Amino acid sequence: MAAANPTANLGGFGSGDTSTKALPSGTKRQVHKTHEEVFVPATPTAAKVDGERTVLIEEMEEWAQTAFEGMTHLNRIQSRIYDAAFNTNDNLLVCAPTGAGKTNIAMLAVLHEVRPRALPLTRPHFTNPYSVTLAAAAVDGG
Repeated sequence: MAAANPTANLGGFGSGDTSTKALPSGTKRQVHKTHEEVFVPATPTAAKVDGERTVLIEEMEEWAQTAFEGMTHLNRIQSRIYDAAFNTNDNLLVCAPTGAGKTNIAMLAVLHEVRPRALPLTRPHFTNPYSVTLAAAAVDGG
């Protein structure tokens, strides 16, 4: 028996009563012979809240800056979660789209764990841990 179409009963394909929409206005759907395409427009960026700021890489401890070589600042989501990831032992669950910066948030948590305790580590003695994270992601498949 063929599987039921999971989007068959969904409203919200760009028209109709907004109280029953499952997808935002402007959503477009194209049904092809072999597949279906659903285009969901991006939502507008939320306004910055009072006190929200961008974290500059140069503000970080020198040894931690090496993990973000070539970057001048963290993006918005990274800046918002910076303190929790880099300066606390709090558990974090970060859900964001591909390309939003989750890997760099994970790197902040890794840097928190390897933060030097006894003596400061400097560039000649400290290898960029980012390559280790990427290698682990490649082995893990993700």
